[in-house]
Amino acid sequence: MRAPDLLGVGWQALRAHTGRSLLTTLGIVVGVAAVICTMSIGAGAEDEVAEKLRTLGANLLVVTPGAAKPGGVRMEADR
Repeated sequence: MRAPDLLGVGWQALRAHTGRSLLTTLGIVVGVAAVICTMSIGAGAEDEVAEKLRTLGANLLVVTPGAAKPGGVRMEADR
């Protein structure tokens, strides 16, 4: 079949099943909107965290929990 014939058959199918066509279109629109919203929220949260880290400055001391070692040197993992 030629392309215009295929388009005509497709258009007839869409008109014959308007409810199904509208629900499918609505599902696609809602899905795309959900993905866009999720990506926007993620990007905004990333920017917020980056700004908070930027405001901390370069003179930041990081302390990690753990047992104190004499001399400040770890010898082996099992000691």
